Amino acid sequence: SSGQKLGLLMTGDNLKEKTRENFEKAIKFIWEERYHTFSSVIELREFIEKIAVTISEGLLQKNRGLFRTWEIKLEHQTKPENIEQDFKSFIGELFRRMHAPHADGHKIAAFVEEQLDCCVHPFVDGCSRTAKIISAWIMARYHLPLPQWTSRSEYYDNIEKDLSEWETYYTDHIENADSPRPIHTHQSVDCDAVASVWAYKRYAVPEARETKVEFVTAGEKFDLQSADIFLDIDGG
Repeated sequence: SSGQKLGLLMTGDNLKEKTRENFEKAIKFIWEERYHTFSSVIELREFIEKIAVTISEGLLQKNRGLFRTWEIKLEHQTKPENIEQDFKSFIGELFRRMHAPHADGHKIAAFVEEQLDCCVHPFVDGCSRTAKIISAWIMARYHLPLPQWTSRSEYYDNIEKDLSEWETYYTDHIENADSPRPIHTHQSVDCDAVASVWAYKRYAVPEARETKVEFVTAGEKFDLQSADIFLDIDGG
C-alpha cells in the first residue's frame, strides 16, 4: 500500500529561507559540474539523486526516503509501485540522449522537466525545483540561455501535452533558440583546439543548426551576443 505524504518541518519565513538556501546550493553545484562526464547510467543517477537530496535538505523528517510512496491525483503520473522502474528508465534515456551525436540541449532539458515534474514525479519533495535545476544544468552544458516563463498555469497546461508539443512550447520560450551560434574560444589554434571544437560541434550542436568558429587571442576582450557560445577549452 502507498504511504502518506508527510508535512514539512518548518513554515513561513523559515521555510522560504531554507528553500532558497537549498536552491542556491544546488545551483552552485550544477554550475561547478556543468562539464562533468558520466561513464555510466549509475553515475548519472547518483548525480541526479544528489541534487534532489540537496533541494529537500532540512525540509523533511529525517530518515525519510528520497522517493514518493503515495499516489498523486493526476492519473498520468507514475504510481508509487512503479517509480523505481520508471525513474530507472528515465535515467537510461537521459544518458542515451546526452551521449548521442548532435544532441539538442533544448530537447534534453524539455525531456527532463517533462519526466521529473509531470510524468514520473519521483521524489518525496521538490520535483519541480529538481527538474528546473537539472534542466538548467543541461542548458549550461550546451551553452544555451534558460527559458523565460510567463505563466505557471500555462506552463503546466503544456507540460502535460505530447512531448513534441511540449518541446515546441519549451523552445518558444528561449530567446534566440534557433539563431546561428558562433563558437568563440581562447585556445591557440592547434590540432587539439580544432579537435575539441569539432567534438563540441558534433556532440553538443544539433546537426541542422548553423555554427561558425572564431579563435581569438587569449586575454582579448570581445562582445558576446545572446546566441553566441564561448567555449573555454583550457578552462573546461
